Amino acid sequence: DLFQPQPIRPRWFIEQLFNDRYNDKSKNFESSANFLDTLSKQLSAKESTFIYELLQNANDYPVEGVPVDVEFHITDRYLLFMHSGDYFNVRNISGICGINEKEKTANIKTIGYKGIGFKTVFLNNHFVYIKTGDYSFRFEDQSHLPIVKRTIKRLEAPWPILPIWTEDSELPNEVKSIFNAANKKYRVKIALKPDDPAILHSGRKNYEELFKDVFEDSKLILFIPNIRSVKVFIDGELVRDCFIDESKWLVSDYA
Repeated sequence: DLFQPQPIRPRWFIEQLFNDRYNDKSKNFESSANFLDTLSKQLSAKESTFIYELLQNANDYPVEGVPVDVEFHITDRYLLFMHSGDYFNVRNISGICGINEKEKTANIKTIGYKGIGFKTVFLNNHFVYIKTGDYSFRFEDQSHLPIVKRTIKRLEAPWPILPIWTEDSELPNEVKSIFNAANKKYRVKIALKPDDPAILHSGRKNYEELFKDVFEDSKLILFIPNIRSVKVFIDGELVRDCFIDESKWLVSDYA
């Protein structure tokens, strides 16, 4: 029947979101740009903010009440994040691809209900890739690339609202090998590529140190009650294994 509702095809949906913004005749992107700039100024002073926001994203979508497991992997050039919470649905993805979308604003049961949380991943990263269910897409600041290597030839909309459909074959092996080998329970996978890869391993407040420190605070459990465990891997080696027991974090340090 021609008039029966049809399921939304993931690639079509991502490409529609991209085209709606890329071809927006009004070019009214000032509010989006201002929001991202304000967010950057408010949050950049706290280096670990994005870690909490990723944990909150995992916390907010447990499957049938089952506590969520999380893994972080720090590689040469990427920070990889996986969790066993629910797959992103169309509404989630639309919210991620927009600015001040109402998906979490209308749901006060989610920690990130103020609608700003996920955007923190764009503060120090020029590449953000998301794999969830049949969805596979990225956001990429291509302004630093030679014109011949750019997927987007003309860029007027802010790149954090332009999702680009991404095939598995387009991913670097550094990302693909870990994601493809992951336990099937991890329904959401995210790869972040910092503007400066050195921040992953060296310098003040580098990611290695941040991830070793952040789970030392037992108060964290108050903010992520639906998360059961967090593992942190650096260059393939497990360095932190945290799980909740009787309302407190138990942290094993393998570093």
